Amino acid sequence: MNKSIYKKLFIIAIIASCSVLIYPRLFSIKQIILSQQISLQNSRFPAIVGFYHFSTVGPNWKKIVNEQMTIIHRSGLFNSTSNTYVTGLGKFDDNKTAYDIFSNSKFIYEYDNRTKLYEYPTLMKLEKFCLHNNKSLVWYAHSKGASHVNDTFAGLWRGVLNYFVLDNWQLCYNLLLSTNYTTCGAILAFDRVRKAGWNTYYAGNMWWAKCSHVNRLTRLEKIDQKDRFLAELYVTSEPAVGHFNCHFIHLSIPISFNKQTANCTINQPMFWARW
Repeated sequence: MNKSIYKKLFIIAIIASCSVLIYPRLFSIKQIILSQQISLQNSRFPAIVGFYHFSTVGPNWKKIVNEQMTIIHRSGLFNSTSNTYVTGLGKFDDNKTAYDIFSNSKFIYEYDNRTKLYEYPTLMKLEKFCLHNNKSLVWYAHSKGASHVNDTFAGLWRGVLNYFVLDNWQLCYNLLLSTNYTTCGAILAFDRVRKAGWNTYYAGNMWWAKCSHVNRLTRLEKIDQKDRFLAELYVTSEPAVGHFNCHFIHLSIPISFNKQTANCTINQPMFWARW
């Protein structure tokens, strides 16, 4: 080999070794943001921060993640959000594919191979952020239906949640700014079998909330995190507060969704999950 080839190989080796060091360093810096208060001095409106969970379990995870990320970019939610904290769970072989999706610096990205952690790592980041930012608004979404082989029913269900939380996000944002409601989402459900305070939930677990509301909830460390369904009950676990239901869906029959009437102006009745 001539000297120029050796020189090129040396430069490539230096770049590769640096890239191994850069990611952990960046991640440790980004994590600090959770404990810092976001300045609101130059804004009349509360800061928006997003929290997103996905799992690579199931054949459709990448399609669903791409679908939802396309929506938040197209709708302007990504640009309007200060940062979006992303937690992925699954095989480390899938980490490279997922990392490429969340390469923008506004994403604070973490990956873990322990799928049995469920949605709790993302929710704990949300909880920690709100402790330091009581006046902020947060949105939460996840790759609903990723574990299903057949995405037909889950896809229709996810489409309703995407519409209100990610696509037409201004509906919930404006409602929380202008009213005493503390959470906003779609398909609010009631389960009479569960104990009071833990029997109302946004079916599918996608929503907006005021941090002042999150700060009144039972701390996640006190919840049985082996029960993945409790994650769905978390944000509505405080009784006798204002949870707004943008849209009623009966999940026991085929889903029909008319976007022309989906305007989030009337608090819709809850879906009774178990009679």
